[in-house]
Amino acid sequence: MLDDNTRVVFANSTLLSLIGCTVDMLLGKPFSDLITEAHRESVVHWFEQNSEHDSEATLECVRVRRCHTEPFYADIALGFATGRERPLRVVSITDITARHEAEAAKRQSQRLLEAHFNRAPVAVIEWRLDRSARLWNPAAERIFGYSYAEVESCDAFPMIVDEASREAVDRVWEMLITGSGGESIINTNVTKAGRVIQCRWHNTTLTDDDGRVIGVASLAEDITETVLAQRDILEARERLERVVNKLPVIVWAFDDNLVPLMWNEHASRVTGYDADRIIGNPDVLELIYPDDNERAECIQGWADLDFGDYDEIERAVTCADGTVRQILWSNIAARCPIPGWRAWGVGIDVTDRHEAFVALRESERRYRDIIQNVDLAGVIVDDQGRVLYVNEFF
Repeated sequence: MLDDNTRVVFANSTLLSLIGCTVDMLLGKPFSDLITEAHRESVVHWFEQNSEHDSEATLECVRVRRCHTEPFYADIALGFATGRERPLRVVSITDITARHEAEAAKRQSQRLLEAHFNRAPVAVIEWRLDRSARLWNPAAERIFGYSYAEVESCDAFPMIVDEASREAVDRVWEMLITGSGGESIINTNVTKAGRVIQCRWHNTTLTDDDGRVIGVASLAEDITETVLAQRDILEARERLERVVNKLPVIVWAFDDNLVPLMWNEHASRVTGYDADRIIGNPDVLELIYPDDNERAECIQGWADLDFGDYDEIERAVTCADGTVRQILWSNIAARCPIPGWRAWGVGIDVTDRHEAFVALRESERRYRDIIQNVDLAGVIVDDQGRVLYVNEFF
């Protein structure tokens, strides 16, 4: 309780406990001494405004001092105790620290949300059921070219959706309103300037406390440059594959599981195995190396190289018609990496060279046998006159 000069004449135990003081420390002291300096003047002015004995008032969110700890936030209520010769002011102090902190956290959260809303690199939009925009952030204005004033009171879909896509977008909207899908889509949009763009949309249906649909929240990202870049990469890869397919050497590629990804036309001509039979076939090695020992030797030889690069390893390959051809294999994946291709390289058909070499060796063997068995001195020289072979009779 306070006298006419707002000095303390009574303090209950609750107040004393709250501020950490004794009665002797408070009695006779101005009430304003309990208030922090920043709020003291406003409290004095508040008392002056509410000096009438029949008035009641409340002053919210005032910083009240404690004797030995940090001040706290409180609401101060003012009334008067009547029935006395001189009415006394009755002041109650309510600690609102928890409420104040919760409100401060809420305000901070709102500031953060506003900052995210205003600075987000993607369009943040909230649609009403009539497809006008309740929220439209700066990124939405930058992407589509329309200000908030232009989209807040009309159906904005005809303004930002490409005409060819409108029917599909209408179906997506219906799915969102009925809760049957439409959460993530990519569709063609158009800007105010008429530029056609590609956007990735993430949508969420909004409902009230009773579960009734009240709108849709959307995030939209302009992915036009990404789509164009992916298209360019795809076209470049298709051109490369067309070139590779026509090369006069075998071109092959395996994924991480040693399943074929590439088998060009020349490979099909040499082996008789079409690409349809090779690509995606995990048992391809059993086709071209049907002998278990040869296949094991091939795999072990590559494993010894940690499935890395190698050059011109000659192996006999069994073709679709059962014939055997000699192929000179090379793997260049480490030197020329291609995404998704664990191993790839070229193969050169050296069957004719191999057969000619075998025939030459056989001819040489027979010629030596003839010379060795005649009763004449026999000598073989090269075209420079150097001796390559002499028989025993010589």
